[in-house]
Amino acid sequence: MRAQLEIDFADGTRTVINTDSDWTAGTGGLRYADLQNGVVDDARLEPAGWSAPGFSGAFGPVVIVEPSAGRPVAEVAPPIRVHEELPAQSVTRRPDGRIFVDFGQNLVGWVRLRVRGNTGDRIIIRHAEMLQADDELYLIALRSASATDEYVLGGDPDGETFEPGSPCTDSGMSRSPAIRASWPRRISSH
Repeated sequence: MRAQLEIDFADGTRTVINTDSDWTAGTGGLRYADLQNGVVDDARLEPAGWSAPGFSGAFGPVVIVEPSAGRPVAEVAPPIRVHEELPAQSVTRRPDGRIFVDFGQNLVGWVRLRVRGNTGDRIIIRHAEMLQADDELYLIALRSASATDEYVLGGDPDGETFEPGSPCTDSGMSRSPAIRASWPRRISSH
C-alpha cells in the first residue's frame, strides 16, 4: 500500500502523512471484503486496542518495496458518506429461527447490527431488494453476487456492533439465519 494523507486545518496550515518505515502492519478480523459479494469479519481476531492512539500490540514492521511509477493521486469521485440512517420498518422472526428485516424501501447502503452473544456465534446477513411471492428473498436479480455479510462474534458481554461499511449493497430486505445470539438490540441501515 502506498498512501499520502493531507490534512488541511482551518488556520491554513497543512500536515502531510506518508506511508513509510514508521508504519506497522498486521492482520485483524476482516477476512474477506468484496463490493458485491459482501464481508466476512471475525471479531475474535481483532487485536485489542488496535484503533487507539499508541497501539503497539500484535502489529509488526512493514516491508518497504520500490514504489511503482507515478505519484499518488486523490480519488476523483466524491467520498461515500452517510446521508441518513434508516431504522428497520419491521423485524420478523420466522418459525425456522431466521430473522427478516424490512427497511421499507430499496436502498444502497449497509446495515449496522448491535448484538450480544457468545464468542464464535455467527451471524449471516443476506441482502435482497424484495421478497418473492413465497415470502423468501428475491435473489435472482443479484445474478452471481452473493450479497452476504458474515460476522463472528467476539463475545463482548456489553454487546458489539457489526457494520461492514460495504456501501454498494442494493437492499430493501435483509435476512439472517437462526441467530443464536440475543435478539438484535438495534438494526439500522446507512
